[in-house]
Amino acid sequence: RWLSGRGINAYASHQCCDLVEAVYPESAIQYNNQVPFPGSTNNTLFTETSSPAAVDHAGNPTGIYLINIVNNGDRATFSITTGGELIISGLVKDPEGNPLAGATVTLSYDAPEGISPAAAPGWDTPAGGIIKVSPKRALQEVAKVTTNAQGAYTFTIETAPGDYIVTVTKEDYYTAEKQVSGISPGTAQLDFTLFPVVHYSGDVLKKHNEWEGNYVGYGEPGITIYGAVGFSAEELVLCQGKRIKTISFQIRGTTATEVGVFVTMGSEVVLDREVDNPVFGTMMTVDVSADELIIPEGELVKIGCYVKGSDDGYPIAIDEGPMVPMGGYAAGSIEGLIEPWSLDFNILVSATVENVSDQETTINGRVRNEQGVAIPGVTMSLFYDNADASAPVNAQGLLKDGRPIRSSSNEAGTLITTVVTDQQGAYTFTTWTRNTGSFIIQASKTGYYQAERKASGNQSETITLDFNMIPVLDPGDGILKKHGLKRRDIGSGTPGGAIYGAVGFTAQEMTPYTGHILNTISCQVNGTSAAEVGVFAFIDQECVLTQVVNNPSFGTMMNVDVSDQELIIPAGKPVYFGYYVKDSDHGYPLTADEGPMVPMGGYALFTMGPFTTDWKEQYDLDRNIMVSATVEPRDNQLFSNGYYMILNKSRTYRAGDKFILQLNDDPSLENIERPVVVAWLFDNQPYNTGDVVTLTQGSHTVKVVLTFENHTQAIVYEINCLAAD
Repeated sequence: RWLSGRGINAYASHQCCDLVEAVYPESAIQYNNQVPFPGSTNNTLFTETSSPAAVDHAGNPTGIYLINIVNNGDRATFSITTGGELIISGLVKDPEGNPLAGATVTLSYDAPEGISPAAAPGWDTPAGGIIKVSPKRALQEVAKVTTNAQGAYTFTIETAPGDYIVTVTKEDYYTAEKQVSGISPGTAQLDFTLFPVVHYSGDVLKKHNEWEGNYVGYGEPGITIYGAVGFSAEELVLCQGKRIKTISFQIRGTTATEVGVFVTMGSEVVLDREVDNPVFGTMMTVDVSADELIIPEGELVKIGCYVKGSDDGYPIAIDEGPMVPMGGYAAGSIEGLIEPWSLDFNILVSATVENVSDQETTINGRVRNEQGVAIPGVTMSLFYDNADASAPVNAQGLLKDGRPIRSSSNEAGTLITTVVTDQQGAYTFTTWTRNTGSFIIQASKTGYYQAERKASGNQSETITLDFNMIPVLDPGDGILKKHGLKRRDIGSGTPGGAIYGAVGFTAQEMTPYTGHILNTISCQVNGTSAAEVGVFAFIDQECVLTQVVNNPSFGTMMNVDVSDQELIIPAGKPVYFGYYVKDSDHGYPLTADEGPMVPMGGYALFTMGPFTTDWKEQYDLDRNIMVSATVEPRDNQLFSNGYYMILNKSRTYRAGDKFILQLNDDPSLENIERPVVVAWLFDNQPYNTGDVVTLTQGSHTVKVVLTFENHTQAIVYEINCLAAD
């Protein structure tokens, strides 16, 4: 029986029909639209002229028919026959979906006796695989029509071995082409989207000629292929500082799992983006102006497209040649686009560029050392970064993006230009303003830590950014350091909150500095602002020093003087030095080197210690945090004359500050009479040497009783502790 409600459909280029649902008595029919075969009417045919007819919902014959239908009781028998008619129809529209009337639609026949794929020109890629040119076609024009007011066209032809090619042309639009097998009868729906021709002026990056029907690929469907055209730094001189506006390319086939465009500048991939709703068989133009891709100075630029999972073995269009320098690259990945191909064709990929803005931005400043002395010969690099500096937690390119603390990408953006500071340490950049993103300025000079500052890309006035550069010091001689030069930023990936980072030193590593005073803690903070920045120190797992940094520097190494806190390095205990950042505008406020991490080279927490597990074990960050410290021997003039004192800090104490119970005893000094017993009392409560007391508001009394062999000495120190800030 034939149930018309579940009949033939025409949602693709083929028809499906439930020809025989079941065999049962005609008396079982319940609805009028259920037609029995053969039934009492002896309906033994299901063709385009039978009732019901073998047509789709649009009334087009399916081309596949049943004849000689016989009811054999428990089964039905029938013969299948095919008609010889193929109907090709479709609609032609512009990218906005408007019908294009007056387009010329040409139907051509491609006989199967063409050049075999094995005989087509090919190129062995460096990464493996052979890129082949599609076989030559011998097209025979069959018919030509013009689209009507609705943009519709129709061809009715006989089936034939080989393929029928439908080509659509219209003035001021790129030519489009699709093909359909000529073997199967029935209907084929081939719709077209025509893209307006890009009228090239001076701001165009293009090396190909007009397309004449050629494509390249691996010769088999489904294989991923990337194709590109290259432009040398010399070719791009007049385009430097301009923005890539559009990328145009052409692909063949009818479906693909993914189609996209990409751009590389030097060794950096600056764009790798999937294209929504790609169009096949015609030149397609993609607007990439929002990506703010700025042509750099002195870099090779490659612009291309890719196709994944295509149903065609030759998905990327090429011209007829001859190839110009860097006119074609192809590989299975972006990384494989190492050298131009040896094929004498150019890939159909082009781009347009535009001035970024009518307004210019001037960025200038001076570079000085800690003493304010100008530093000449500093290389100043101007980058443009079109991404938000504080990328979200799962932004592309983050390392270990399932972890709460991670390392940011190593890329500073696209290099625009470089200059060198003069004898006064001055530099100046002039560039176009940007609609979005940021300018990043890096200062680099051998022997100094790299410094970096950032400014909004949409400022049109003069921007002044001064730099203070800190000299690189090697560890040893009072310098406690485990990191190299800055390479990565560390954080949660989201601005705000608090983060604490530290470096640790074992008791054995600290032995040469026992009795020394902590002088400075050095660190580097990323971003442009934070609610609070500070430094701290732990002895073992006890916090013994915290100090807020007033007017912290961002993007450069800074030295924080903590000498007035008179922290003495004890014997036999590990020490941790670190810094913290609260409510930063940057998702990665801490800095680290490239690694590998040395023992105790990096710790990070969202609270103030204790630091028991390094970040390599906890977060798989194989780097060393950019924190160092300097220590120096104490002034032992009084102690060398036999005077014992309670070490105290010549500063104002506030509630929450730490007080360490220790004497001015320096183990390195000999021939000093030392007490047999040392007994500490803090507010009349007993303590031991080295204990750390957290102060509360009010007055406190510190007392130590020293018992020598022949006498006893008591030292008393009064503390007036103010309220916390």
